[in-house]
Amino acid sequence: MLTPEYIQKMLRLELQAPELKESLLALTPDQIDLPTLKTFVETISATCIEGIPERAGNDYIDCSGTGGSGISCYNTSTAVAFVLAASGLTVTKFGNRAVSSASGSFDLLEALGFSASIPITEVDNLLQETNLVFLFAPQAYPALAQLAQIRKELAVKTIFNYIGPLLNPFKPTYRLMGISNATMQRIVADYLANHVQPKRALIVRSENNLDELSPYSPITLIEVSGHKTNETIYDARTISKREIPEETTALNPEEGAKALVKLFEGKDQASDYYELVCLNAGAGLYAAERVGSIEEGRLQARELLKDGSVLKKLDQLRRAYARFNKCAC
Repeated sequence: MLTPEYIQKMLRLELQAPELKESLLALTPDQIDLPTLKTFVETISATCIEGIPERAGNDYIDCSGTGGSGISCYNTSTAVAFVLAASGLTVTKFGNRAVSSASGSFDLLEALGFSASIPITEVDNLLQETNLVFLFAPQAYPALAQLAQIRKELAVKTIFNYIGPLLNPFKPTYRLMGISNATMQRIVADYLANHVQPKRALIVRSENNLDELSPYSPITLIEVSGHKTNETIYDARTISKREIPEETTALNPEEGAKALVKLFEGKDQASDYYELVCLNAGAGLYAAERVGSIEEGRLQARELLKDGSVLKKLDQLRRAYARFNKCAC
């Protein structure tokens, strides 16, 4: 297991390039255990900038996919964040630009006209005003940005591909977290149960290793409540009746922004993207203890999209961002 001191050297790029790359290559899922994950999360968390609002006993939720599957076509979790906020939940979504996909959450947000790096002094006001805030990971953890280029050069999935949501400085009580690797899914669930003990976290992975709930695949769900975990299989095909698309193409940020707006405007009520968002938002509502089942949450998400509540939330956030981002209007 790597020591906190060694991890700090990695973050500060104090190792020679060959040693740094060798260390990263030794941190693939098949070589990671729970103590290593805990040490990484705690060491990196200690480097977070000051000023992120913390409230004891908060009922925030984060919804995120860790990436790494190489098969995602949409920024599903970003759209889901708006749906959950439209339901009245307080959403503190922690994310980044793309590392291994066509578009990360902040690539999409920028295409929608939102600034990636809002002033930290504005975060609390924004959260109180809109009950939804997007926090850019490199803004909270500048040290991580230094490793980005080296990680891209390696072109393999390491521990950094899977721990992003665990570093959310808001420390959300509720979580919907998608992980594309089966080994890491269980390690992350064990970490939450042993060291975080959330009110409820739902760690999900579809059979095709998609880091979200798929409407055309069985899904492994690991529910974490306090120190307890429960693993089940959920098959959304019995509800959605969807067939696996023969061919899919990942959307770039501009295409993703158009698809999201179309969805929120109620002009898309039949596509795979629509089904993905409703299903994953349903899981988020279930994770936040707002509904008794994923299916009940899925139906509620459909209503929120249908009655315009999600579009109103998007418009509200655009107006709020306009204070410090002239592009958001």
